[in-house]
Amino acid sequence: VGITTNAVKIFNALGTTIDPAYCTVMIGVVNMISAVVAAEVHSRFDRKPTLLVTTAVCVLMELFFAFFFWARANGGESLREWTDNNSNLALMSILVYFVSISIGVGMMPFMYLGEAIPSKIKGLASAFSLTLNMVFVFVVLQTFNPLVNLIGYHYLFLSLAVLSTVTVLTVHSLMIETRGRSISEIDEYYNTLMEKKKK
Repeated sequence: VGITTNAVKIFNALGTTIDPAYCTVMIGVVNMISAVVAAEVHSRFDRKPTLLVTTAVCVLMELFFAFFFWARANGGESLREWTDNNSNLALMSILVYFVSISIGVGMMPFMYLGEAIPSKIKGLASAFSLTLNMVFVFVVLQTFNPLVNLIGYHYLFLSLAVLSTVTVLTVHSLMIETRGRSISEIDEYYNTLMEKKKK
């Protein structure tokens, strides 16, 4: 969210030779195409590996952005020259980043809400999850620019990479596979889990 709403500012910081306004249009087009691709991906592949792979790609892109902005700001003349010559590579990396988000963490949580939550608490859990999501969106929008001014883009993207890595580890350890499973099968899974905990 923070990257999308501050796209022009980020593209200016990257030093890309493409007009930042056109870059923003490119992100919109990529997001639209990604939504179609995401629907196809989710119909063909399991939820857990899809989320793991796309989030891992996000980690790699965030690490690349952190290095790129660090090189521009603090890397010396040779690295700054390299960033000037490869600003369009950074732009392409951002587009890959948006594709990964659209297929993974951008869409998966909303899909997963309908598939993985036990039917008896689905309404309450969905409302709580969506409210929490909106709160986090608000926090990100309010803190993105102050954090950029405080720690710079390189540390901000490094922090995002750390958070994304935590997401990968959490998904790997906690997420259950729901593709192809009925609501009754999901309910039975949780019922069995609760019975094991009682024992």
